[in-house]
Amino acid sequence: MIETRYAELDRPHGRTLSGVAIRYGDLATIRHPVTRELMQERIEAGAFGDLTRADVTLDLQHDRRRLLSRTGSGLAFENSGSELRMTATLPETRDADDALELVRSGVLRGLSVEFHTRSERRDHGVRVIQRAHLVSIGVVDSPAYKGSLVEARRAGLAVSGKIPYGRPLACRCVSGPCQRVQFQRDSLRARRRGADEADADLDGGGLADFGDPDAGEVLAVVGDYAHAVASLRRGTLIINQADDGLEIGITRLPETQAGRELAEQARNVPLYARPVFVGGTQDDAAGVAHIRNARLRAITIGPTDATDGWTPIVVEGVEQLSDARSERPRVWRRSERRRVWL
Repeated sequence: MIETRYAELDRPHGRTLSGVAIRYGDLATIRHPVTRELMQERIEAGAFGDLTRADVTLDLQHDRRRLLSRTGSGLAFENSGSELRMTATLPETRDADDALELVRSGVLRGLSVEFHTRSERRDHGVRVIQRAHLVSIGVVDSPAYKGSLVEARRAGLAVSGKIPYGRPLACRCVSGPCQRVQFQRDSLRARRRGADEADADLDGGGLADFGDPDAGEVLAVVGDYAHAVASLRRGTLIINQADDGLEIGITRLPETQAGRELAEQARNVPLYARPVFVGGTQDDAAGVAHIRNARLRAITIGPTDATDGWTPIVVEGVEQLSDARSERPRVWRRSERRRVWL
């Protein structure tokens, strides 16, 4: 999902436009793009990484048919500890002439930055964007907001849920005496791209944080991998390590059979997000398997008759039943080293 922020645009000098695209550290009041929770946010310095080789476009009013500039062809950035500044020399085209004239006349007064969030955390209730992928910048008519930012998202159904930490969750292993499982922070991580899969599965080697640019793929699925609805690599699946659980967000359900089925289920029954993981070590204590260093392969979403320790996901845009509690145990099946939730 693309998020949008507005910033200041300087008066043009000749055919050059410049302005502050992002002010780092400023607090803004936004609605979270997935949970829609009203909250404060700040973007950390360097969140957009090294932009020298990035492919970022500059356009007019977020219309990609009206391109004004591009990195490597007149668009450049200056990244400091306090702000991300943009400079663009515009070509002699009709759209560029229109943009320059509208900026000079004061009709267009701002820069609107579009980006995908890759990694975020919570700091005393503040959403902190740690890593993001800059997509494009629009020269827009919206006014600049100092200390306050605006967020927009595409229409559609968004999903949010959580895998709790430090809480016994009902389960049943095919082998072994444990009846419950418990995760801690960093119990589940992604496989690092290029790392040996067997090593990552067996002993936790070759694992990466979910916000790491080198993290491998994790899918959100409805039933099986043939019915995937979101991807960590594509930015449609957001996974965030919070203090009390692994937060899961789908920015927009696709218009596919799987997406439509999930939306229809959400209208009738509570749904749950559960991990499919491999490898890792575990300590069994009093019938509880404490998982460490496991590789998350997928998030499976669906209904279940076993909800002890779990809370249902939230699907924005559809009505859900309020009664989502059950005391019946969750069934686990195990194939080789893979643990699969049903």
